Amino acid sequence: MSIRFFMLILMLGSLSACGGGTQLGNAAGSYLVGSEFFKQGETTATATALSAWENLGKSCQQVDAFIGLMEKSTDDATSQYKGKSVEEFGSGYLSGLSKVVKTIRSQCPNQSSKLDQLEQTIKDKL
Repeated sequence: MSIRFFMLILMLGSLSACGGGTQLGNAAGSYLVGSEFFKQGETTATATALSAWENLGKSCQQVDAFIGLMEKSTDDATSQYKGKSVEEFGSGYLSGLSKVVKTIRSQCPNQSSKLDQLEQTIKDKL
């Protein structure tokens, strides 16, 4: 299953109106952690990143391929949202991706600087 198709399935699952949540601040502003868009972003990133990493054999030699997939998936995912929803989705996406990157970083400590750059690149896009 392609990553784009997989992400579309995940996104369609919860495209409901934003619910209430806890408002937190970040460098880009504030977002609702409990909002549907935040939750969807976090779920999408976690599932996509885990799937990509597993399909790459959880191999440290595949970190560059993983990074490329995550950068592409970020562009695809964020193109679905506009305005406030993209901020909330993006914050959730970064949160979900960071959880998976933390695991990969522990498995591949020699790739930490590349993974740090990935998180910064994603943050800049969002």
